[in-house]
Amino acid sequence: MNRFIGTLVGMSLTTAAGLIEAGASEALAALVFDPRASGDGSVEYRAFHDLHAATGDLHAVRFDGVGFRVLWRAAERLERASPDERIIVTLDRVAWAGLPFEHGRLNASQRAVLDEDQVNWLRGEGNTRRLGPIVGSEPVIVGAPQAVRRDHAPYPVTRGETYSEFAADWARRPGMVYVSSNDGLLHAFDVGDGDEAFAYVPNQLIDGDQRFVTRLDARSSGSDRHHSLRLPTPTVEDAFVRLAPASARKAWRTLLIGGLGERGKGYFALDVTDPKTSADTAEAAAGMALWEFTDADDVPPINAEGQPVADLDEDGAPVKDLGFATSQARLAMSNVRDTQGGRKWAAVFGNGDGSTAGRAVLFVLLVDEGLDGWTADDFVKLPAGIASGLGEPALVDLDLNGTVDRAYAGDLEGNLHRFDLSGPEPTSWSATHLFQARYGSGQGVPQSITARPLVFKHPSQPGFMVVFATGVPLSPGQPGDAAVQSLYGIWDSGGVADGVVGPNSLVTQRMSNIRTVGDGPARLHRVVVGRPVNYRPPGTPPSAVRGWRIDLDAPRAGSESGTAQHPGERSLPRLTVWGDLLVVTTQMPNGAHGGAIGAVVPINWATGGSPSRPVLDLNGDGLVDANDLLPAGEGDRAPGMVFDERNFGGSLAAPRVLPNFSGGQLVLAGGLSRSSQAIAPPVHQLAGRLSWREFTEF
Repeated sequence: MNRFIGTLVGMSLTTAAGLIEAGASEALAALVFDPRASGDGSVEYRAFHDLHAATGDLHAVRFDGVGFRVLWRAAERLERASPDERIIVTLDRVAWAGLPFEHGRLNASQRAVLDEDQVNWLRGEGNTRRLGPIVGSEPVIVGAPQAVRRDHAPYPVTRGETYSEFAADWARRPGMVYVSSNDGLLHAFDVGDGDEAFAYVPNQLIDGDQRFVTRLDARSSGSDRHHSLRLPTPTVEDAFVRLAPASARKAWRTLLIGGLGERGKGYFALDVTDPKTSADTAEAAAGMALWEFTDADDVPPINAEGQPVADLDEDGAPVKDLGFATSQARLAMSNVRDTQGGRKWAAVFGNGDGSTAGRAVLFVLLVDEGLDGWTADDFVKLPAGIASGLGEPALVDLDLNGTVDRAYAGDLEGNLHRFDLSGPEPTSWSATHLFQARYGSGQGVPQSITARPLVFKHPSQPGFMVVFATGVPLSPGQPGDAAVQSLYGIWDSGGVADGVVGPNSLVTQRMSNIRTVGDGPARLHRVVVGRPVNYRPPGTPPSAVRGWRIDLDAPRAGSESGTAQHPGERSLPRLTVWGDLLVVTTQMPNGAHGGAIGAVVPINWATGGSPSRPVLDLNGDGLVDANDLLPAGEGDRAPGMVFDERNFGGSLAAPRVLPNFSGGQLVLAGGLSRSSQAIAPPVHQLAGRLSWREFTEF
């Protein structure tokens, strides 16, 4: 008898009480947990979108060990709010200051775009569906300051300026959940009751050169109310920055960096240190708006003759490197010194697609230099030397002193780049091409890299493993294409003479679908039959081995080879890290064979193969043991599972792990359903991941 029996590969689906009232057409876009609680009593935040109705929602759901209870629904709370009493702000780029989003308070150029009725509609008057679809943005929960190891140099150590004092001062800060919705707004909701504390409308969506793309004015006028404005996940981080443009005085503040996504070329910064008090009035909330950085600010340096040092377009204007802001910005302490010898904090992001320059560039914005506008000296651009657009970067702290020394990012042409940010002078920074992802015979077809890579210390060699997935994520309802996408693990030893990693130096791991039949219906499982990956640097006989690849082209179960059973399958942007493992969640285009929607598969990040030890409780007996393995290749392997449209309402979000004393619970969710299963304790290799924030957490 097969060991796997149950309603969903040994798991039961649960629908939280009351969730079904939200409407079966809603699809789950993201699932996050409140980091301040775990286990029994934990709170989940679920972001939804309904593209047919052009609406979204955010639910807070409490798990009490037995069942679930909906605490609040943001859309419901927002629809009950008085439009006149909502706190909504924007930025006046003329005065370079925040202002209330009220028609009489807007500047002349903003009023030229939006009349009073349109502003009132955007505030909610006559608009009963005020929260737009949440597609590209995950909710971010922020409470008391949580960072560690920040009371040593080069962090400030002077009494009155230390991070621990800042954390103590704000230990009782009320919790907020921040999310960007496709109505174009950044929303801040109170974690306690779900009421909207404030919202931010980027000026660039009102008055920018991309107004014809974003169409915020068209939405409010009624001609385009279903137009989506997809935004990336905001970044919230504590930073030691100047408080005013002309002041040398610095202090710890909590900053939020958001982006305009695929509908605009720009980023914005808010000071959310005290969101409750700051949002008491529209005037106070306007003080939270710090700056916006758009393609209009992407000015080139000027030479001695007063001419821009840049290529010119056909009209004689300098081309711009900033494309659509799809890359989530990372906020970190840089190695650049200020006049007092302290370090400057920076927002780091890839330039995205659609720049007029058409090249891959890493942007490093010195965040408090933008308080009075931007000049070419206030930010650094590192071109990768390749015609493309750069995706989201991963930041690495090499010496564990708290500053970002290195970044890794991919581009739209499948190139992986390393950026050296370790010097105090940006003129010493550099970019190195490491690898190009391609699929197919001969030269193959480039596979785009837009999601942020993961960076780990190599378990047996000097340097790092850089793990990433290819393929632009599918938008909801997007049919997708049949191009094969892949997962890669690239060894970067850091050696100057190592050169670009070639495709022949990678070990190809084979992904297989396995159909199991027990007392219940047949289920489709998935394993990666891993070959040994014996790493060898260039010049080592018989040949170099510098990483692995997994092509997401698994044939039909029972076939050793053949065409992909699910053409166009690709990984979700976020890979779940659990010790020496990655839990990979894939997404299949609409109309996939057999109604499949995606798969969840554990792999070892050092080799790309499925682990030989039990990982998930797939048979549902409450234990993670040998009965949860499947024979594959030359031994047993820990499998994953393929889900179809009957599961999770036809959509699948990236899973989360809730740690506990026996290991953890892998939480899967989609549609209005949620399921969890036991996952074995993590096995850590050396120091695990190496990253900027807290050195073990991205």
